[in-house]
Amino acid sequence: MGDNDQSEYERTQVTQDGQPIMAQGKAAEFAAGDIVGGAYEVLAFIGAGGMGNVYRVRHIIMNTEYALKTLSGDQVTEQAWRRFQNEAQAIARMNHPNVVSIYNLDLHEKTLPYYVMDLLRGETLLDKLRVRTRLPFSEALPIFVEACAGIGYAHKKGIVHRDIKPGNIVILDKPDASGAKIKIVDFGIAKLSHTKDLANQQLTGVGEICGSPFYMSPEQSQAGKIDARSDIYSLGCTLFETLTGSPPFRGRNATETIIMHHSNEPPTLEQTYPRGQFDPDLEEVVATCLAKVPMDRYQNMESLARELQAVGRKEAGEAEEQRTHKGKKISPVAIMATVIALLVAAAGAVFWLNGQIQHPNVATAQTENASKVEPTKLATEVAKDKLSADPPPPTEAQLTDPRPYCTIISPPRAVPIRHFEFPTDRSLGRISLYWNRRHTFDCRGTVEFPANIEIHLAAGRQVALYPQLLDRFNPTDLFGIELSGDESRPFDDKTIKHLSRFTRLFHLSLIYCDKISKDSLPTLDGMKSLISLDLSDNKQLTVAEFSRTAMIHRLQELTAKTDESLTPLFAAMKGQDKLQFLDVAGQPLQPIDYTYIGTFSKMNTFKANSCGITDEEMQSLSNLRNLQSLEIDSCEITEKSAPIIQKILTHPPRFLRIDTKRISAGDLAAIKSKLKGIQVN
Repeated sequence: MGDNDQSEYERTQVTQDGQPIMAQGKAAEFAAGDIVGGAYEVLAFIGAGGMGNVYRVRHIIMNTEYALKTLSGDQVTEQAWRRFQNEAQAIARMNHPNVVSIYNLDLHEKTLPYYVMDLLRGETLLDKLRVRTRLPFSEALPIFVEACAGIGYAHKKGIVHRDIKPGNIVILDKPDASGAKIKIVDFGIAKLSHTKDLANQQLTGVGEICGSPFYMSPEQSQAGKIDARSDIYSLGCTLFETLTGSPPFRGRNATETIIMHHSNEPPTLEQTYPRGQFDPDLEEVVATCLAKVPMDRYQNMESLARELQAVGRKEAGEAEEQRTHKGKKISPVAIMATVIALLVAAAGAVFWLNGQIQHPNVATAQTENASKVEPTKLATEVAKDKLSADPPPPTEAQLTDPRPYCTIISPPRAVPIRHFEFPTDRSLGRISLYWNRRHTFDCRGTVEFPANIEIHLAAGRQVALYPQLLDRFNPTDLFGIELSGDESRPFDDKTIKHLSRFTRLFHLSLIYCDKISKDSLPTLDGMKSLISLDLSDNKQLTVAEFSRTAMIHRLQELTAKTDESLTPLFAAMKGQDKLQFLDVAGQPLQPIDYTYIGTFSKMNTFKANSCGITDEEMQSLSNLRNLQSLEIDSCEITEKSAPIIQKILTHPPRFLRIDTKRISAGDLAAIKSKLKGIQVN
């Protein structure tokens, strides 16, 4: 990595061979002999960074040496300082071998923020990568397992780091008294910095942006609410760079890098460093860390550490096996015996979840080292074969059975589990994570998820025929439900009535449900938690009738596909200030529709592919100010619309989808040339 590619680290409390590491930076506020905060004598200037200067100091009473880090007044706003003081007590109380200890956080002469911490002797992971470029997994593993332990401890204390990167992971020269070799530094400090300068990819700041762009989670760059899963993403980026020598995304500037975190699929380790010969399970671990949606990542650091250790054990076992069997021949009889044993094991196994969720208690197989398996294709095909013929109608006892499908299991010292026991003789449909529906699981027999996961049900034929089967779900079990009808799945108004009991139902999809009529609208209107709706090709639910409901004014997400004009709906929703997502792709919108859509002030995603939007209609959207993503494939705009697009796409990732089906390549190039900071696909 060149100097311009390296993450900034203030080299705060790090020394080598007992001597401070000197860093170039701005002039120090203090000279040797100065007293800071009335208690700390400055011994030496260690270095400088983007947020302030670092000194080796001695407590004048206890005669103990520490590192003292100042926080530049031009970087720290008064509001940020007050906010950080609320966290300071919790940070100071952290006591973990892998977390650097903070002893004091105060203002020098009531103007200059500073904090005091351990004086560590070692090097940062960044320093190591500067010399080595990359580390093999066997060497990186113990570093990241300890890092997970320290960061996970802070998460349990309610503290999110916000700036995980190689420069904030310190590798000690010698293990400390507890045996720890790794220290995580600068917890919560990123929250203090306030900067909007995106020209520097090494920034560490909050306000508009918090963190360092090479390692910043998609949600973090939106300056929205973040939690522990944002740190997991950042640690995944750090692991990626450690193993390959390059961060997963590197744009020409900070803005482009942030957009790539939002929109680009992360490369694999092998794609970035083909000579690495990375284990497929390790690829899966890194990919899970780098999932765009927080729900698709590991939900805590403990899960990530366990998976890393499992990969380490696997690689160590394979290496040992290669050494043991080197030069030996395996007999055909032994091979056949192994194959038979594997087939027998596969026939009796129940696989239910892939690498998207990693938790020791979230698996049907109860062995600690059970291999991660995708929802097995064999099991899926067997299930389909069994369902090819309709099961007999459920008995009255089955229909009135009061036992809920789901119970919450709370193992000691582990995350609670949502344990489903579905009927074994019939499937209720497919169940999945709400935020990741690529991998779904048959609603038959035992299925388990972490209890805090939001769950989505795609209801099947049995639910359409016997909607009372839904009553055995607990009212809080389901976050999303899809009713996709056809002749074999005749969902009707009775089905909707059985949905009214779900108190956490956020999303409902009604697709080709021709037997659901306007009689269901009062029930839907009364479901106050329902704020995301997909209404596609439902013959009996007319636009005019739906437009008269109260729920249209509380919707945050709406997908509308119909042969009718949507003008009555948009007219009724005029000025709606809650809608964030609107998908009307393929609909023949009228010019007046864009005028109404232009009043949806909170909308951040607008999908109008194949709607044929023109320059005049684009002008009607000019009052929008919160757009992040605009999709207008098959549009009829010219470069006249470029200023409008620049004006309305204001929030990261600032993504535009457009094509040349109706506009020339020249016009497209002209539009792109006038758009700054917007990713165009």
